[in-house]
Amino acid sequence: MALCRVNSDIEADLVCSILEGENIATIKKYRGFNIKEILGDAVQVEVWVPLSQKEEAEDILRAYRDEERW
Repeated sequence: MALCRVNSDIEADLVCSILEGENIATIKKYRGFNIKEILGDAVQVEVWVPLSQKEEAEDILRAYRDEERW
């Protein structure tokens, strides 16, 4: 299930790393056919997680974002 959409491959890697560190499987999906090959890292990426872990993943990212504000 789609969890979030970010604006770069680097940002998607960060989100995936945070979630995988909490034992949540992730998949990155790119919009469009071969778009990453054309645009490189400057492309929107969707981060997907299992439906059964979506709520937990949202909580983890929310907590992480709240910590980063301080």
